[in-house]
Amino acid sequence: MIRQLIREMLLNEEVYGAQAVVYHGSKTAPDVFIPTLLDDKFNPGKGAGAMYGKGLYCVYDLEGTQTEKGSYGDYIYKFKVNLYGFICFDPEVAQLVYRRPLTPVEQAQELGLDETLIKKLGRIRIGARFTSDAALPASKFLKGKVKGLIFTGSRDGRVALIYDPTVAVLFASKRVGDKSWTPLDKTSLKPALRKSALGDWEAEKYDFDFVTLLAKLSKLPVDKRVVKGYLNLMNVDITSLPADLKVGGSLNLYETNIKSLPAGLKVGGSLYLGYAKRIKSLPAGLEVGGDLEMNWTRIQSLPADLQVGGRIWGFDGDRSQVPRHLKGKI
Repeated sequence: MIRQLIREMLLNEEVYGAQAVVYHGSKTAPDVFIPTLLDDKFNPGKGAGAMYGKGLYCVYDLEGTQTEKGSYGDYIYKFKVNLYGFICFDPEVAQLVYRRPLTPVEQAQELGLDETLIKKLGRIRIGARFTSDAALPASKFLKGKVKGLIFTGSRDGRVALIYDPTVAVLFASKRVGDKSWTPLDKTSLKPALRKSALGDWEAEKYDFDFVTLLAKLSKLPVDKRVVKGYLNLMNVDITSLPADLKVGGSLNLYETNIKSLPAGLKVGGSLYLGYAKRIKSLPAGLEVGGDLEMNWTRIQSLPADLQVGGRIWGFDGDRSQVPRHLKGKI
C-alpha cells in the first residue's frame, strides 16, 4: 500500500484525492534550501511574513501568481503533499480530499479536533469570493493544531499553508522564468515520501513562548533589544513591547491586546496591527520598512515623522491631516 501511494505521488501532478502538487517561492538557492528542508532545519517566518502562522507557504495553482512572477524569490520549489488533515476553505478541494463536500466545521469534526476549536470555527462566515477572509481568523486558533490550511486570497491566489513542512515531498526546483524543472534524487526523498503517505505530522511544530522572549528583551541594554527575523505575536496575550525594540523582519501584532507601541520601534519588514482594537495611536519616530496595516484599529492620525517604505492599509482617519510624504501611500 505504501509503495503504491509513493508511486502515485511521484507520477501525478494535480489535486487528486488527498494528494496535491504545490509550489513555494524562495530567495534561497537549491544548494542551501534542499538540504535545509530534508534535514528538518527549515526555519519559517524569515521572509515576507507568516500572517496565518509559521509554516511553508505554497500555492496549488502556480499560473499567474506572485510565486510564478518571482515576488518571493528567484527560485520555485515543487512539492507533493497529502492534504488529508488540512482544513480546506476552498470547497472544490474539500470535495477531492474528503470525498464529499464537507464544510470546514465538518472537516474539523472528521479530524477529531477539540470541541472548543470546532465551535470557534463554526462562528466564522465564509465569503463567496476569497476564502482567505475566513482562513485568517481561523488560523489564530488552528495554527499547529491541523496539518495546514487551504484557501484562496486576493493577492496570492490558491494557497496551501503547511504547518509541518516535513510532510511535503520536495521533488523538483527551478529558477523563475525557466520552463524546465530540475528533479531531485528520489533516494533522498524516501523518508519524506513515507511520512507524507502515512499522513504523519508534528503538531505545534513552531510554537514559542513569546511572552518570555519579550520579558528577556526588556532586561537587555537598549542596543541589544533586537529580533533579527520575523516576529509573529499574532493573538499572543501581550499589552506592550520593550522600548527601542528593533525587528529585522515583519512584526505581526494582529488581534493582540497591545495598548501602545514603544518609542524607538523600528520594523525592517511590514507591521501588522489589524484587529488590535485597544491601540489608539502610533509613536513618534516609528519606522516601518514594508507595509503598515491597521485594519479595524482605533488609530485616527499618523505621526508627522512616521516612515513607511511600502503601502499604508486600513487607515480610517482624516486623510486631509495625513503628512504630505505619506499621502501617496494610502
